[in-house]
Amino acid sequence: MWQGAAYEGLTAVAAEFLADAGGAITADGAAALGSAASRKAIGFLHGLVARGTSPRAVSTFQEQDSMQAFTNGQAAFLRNWAYAYGSANEAGSAVKGRVGIAARPGFDGMPARGNAVLGGAGTYLNPHGGNLGAALAFARFIAGPEGQRIFATRSDLLPAAGRAAGGSSPVLAAAAASTPVARPSSTRHYPQVSKAVYTNLNAAIAGSRTVPDAIGNAVDQIGDALDGRGL
Repeated sequence: MWQGAAYEGLTAVAAEFLADAGGAITADGAAALGSAASRKAIGFLHGLVARGTSPRAVSTFQEQDSMQAFTNGQAAFLRNWAYAYGSANEAGSAVKGRVGIAARPGFDGMPARGNAVLGGAGTYLNPHGGNLGAALAFARFIAGPEGQRIFATRSDLLPAAGRAAGGSSPVLAAAAASTPVARPSSTRHYPQVSKAVYTNLNAAIAGSRTVPDAIGNAVDQIGDALDGRGL
């Protein structure tokens, strides 16, 4: 189970598998999907559904959809974020106590292993709220050493300073075995770039467009987005 719907989550999935194959969404300010690595990665995602390894419904799945299928005992494997380990072991989960977590293995013959997209949970303050001093103090606390230690030792969320926080959970062990991969979110017009990725990849996954056509359309649309022409 994984996230194959036409939304930002599919861009994150694509970034991981592209890195596994030695590719990327963009490189040097241009679209980089027209490569052999891209064809390998996107072809693999398409093949998961075409071969029946993943259900056709995965093309409509976001995080909670794939999570629910996994915790209902309908899947052997789940690609998701760090929180999923804790959720799968909560009361009511059909797989509670029988769940492990590991970095993904990557493609045979490729040096890249365990590529995982960087997430993040920013802390924001409402300037119109009351008790701004207390809110700021709390934000500084959870970003500091003690707050990060709590994340590392008492939750299944990844702290920003995990290696320095002294945690030893299976989630942290899997993170340490993974290679962080960033979405190209600092790219100009990134929302349009991401839309070009997830709309075309979703079409390939769902079978409404061939993999070569999906890649070609994505490359053209990413180029338009980077040039400021939109989609």
